[in-house]
Amino acid sequence: MEKPLFVFVKFHPKKDKVEDLKQLHRGFIAKTLENESGCISYNYLQSTDFRLNFYIIFQEG
Repeated sequence: MEKPLFVFVKFHPKKDKVEDLKQLHRGFIAKTLENESGCISYNYLQSTDFRLNFYIIFQEG
């Protein structure tokens, strides 16, 4: 069974550029997970309450 790890950041749509935040978090996640061989994938979901949600999927065991 896969277990997700959720990471989110709040952003202000008029001050913060969403694409910049996505790129910043991709870099952060990549550096954080470079030693995590169980990482299957990660992606982001943009919610309606001005949060950029990343989810990271790990394999069990």
